[in-house]
Amino acid sequence: MPLGTKKSTEIKDVLTTQGDILIRNATEPTRLGAGTSGQFLKTQGAGANPTWADVAGVVLDLKQGVTRILCANDTERAPDPASIVYTKLKEITLENWAKTKFTTYFELKGKSPGSNYYGRVYKNGVPFGTERIVTDTTYTAFTEDLDFSDGSTYEIWCKSTLTYLSVFVRNQRIIGEIKAGVITAGY
Repeated sequence: MPLGTKKSTEIKDVLTTQGDILIRNATEPTRLGAGTSGQFLKTQGAGANPTWADVAGVVLDLKQGVTRILCANDTERAPDPASIVYTKLKEITLENWAKTKFTTYFELKGKSPGSNYYGRVYKNGVPFGTERIVTDTTYTAFTEDLDFSDGSTYEIWCKSTLTYLSVFVRNQRIIGEIKAGVITAGY
């Protein structure tokens, strides 16, 4: 008898282990066994069964006094269209944050070798960090220790020397010791 027509006592026999959940496969309701500790239930879209998956990305060990990535805004961004003037591509806002000096980190590359591509940290829309230049199509990482006040925005602005060649930025991060506060990542 299909599970869909079974009584609750029969469903109990299908869900055999604590943490099992009831899902519908292509034809009928069925059991999805419990995942491993720390996994999440991941949908795979219509026409596919959900599955347990590991969390991807940065996982923080929240021990105070240990240097860690405090916030990550890792998506790759490029101006559209390419620009020869500085354009804001990434932003992190610091709110109610006790610590104000951080190590900033980002990665920069160009679309085509041989041209100059620029990236720079801005604070609240104003140039703040050292202007960085790359000429390659592989990512180069940059770090800089900078002071930010509460409520500041840590932004990455970029430009190219040619209007038809884009600059790419990714992995904008704040590195430091865990204290307290709220950080919001955007862009």
